[in-house]
Amino acid sequence: MLVLAPAFAGVWSWARRHRPPAVPPVTAVGSAVALAVAVALGLLVARGERPTLGDPDAPWLRADPLGVALAVLVAVLGVTILTFASRHLEGDARAWRFSAVANGVLASTLLSAVAGRLSVLVGAWLLTSLGIVALIAYRGDRPSRAAARRTAHALGVGDAALVGALAIVLLTVGDPGLGDLGAVAADLGTRQLAVLGSADVSAGAAVALLLVIAAAARAAQLPFS
Repeated sequence: MLVLAPAFAGVWSWARRHRPPAVPPVTAVGSAVALAVAVALGLLVARGERPTLGDPDAPWLRADPLGVALAVLVAVLGVTILTFASRHLEGDARAWRFSAVANGVLASTLLSAVAGRLSVLVGAWLLTSLGIVALIAYRGDRPSRAAARRTAHALGVGDAALVGALAIVLLTVGDPGLGDLGAVAADLGTRQLAVLGSADVSAGAAVALLLVIAAAARAAQLPFS
């Protein structure tokens, strides 16, 4: 429900995007449900429990103190932003479109907070990138479309680097759980990649370089600003 509630709210809002302009306060319900679920998970984690989905040793989703704290923070922001937007966009024909995209970004961000495997984290990251671009372009006018294109170019480079890093990890050590990343990093440092017929490039160094590019692009640092 943590991820499904805002995702459902986004789909519902998108289905109503052609309806007459109206105040859509109900679109904040998904984020409110997500907040309630995040708080409930926080209580479970505080009691020493670690809810997971999938293999306990490498779950697809997991609730740990850091992930739950991030989920609560994200959900609070989601409730605040969507509640404010429902009032600010009163009478705007694009209100439902904004709600759909904003809920989608919220769902993918929450997914990244409780991801248990590297592939899930990267997938959520990519979905968030798409949502950010769509959120910038939701107004549909020329300036917003131009800004969305610039953002898409910058994020696209970073996301391509992130996918490259994931591909190296998957091909060398498989799809690790996030709790095993320390061991995975040490393992990657002992492995070599064949580049142009030679095996003299450290897999760990290649992954690190790609992650730096991905982080710089997402943070809009030079040369991506």
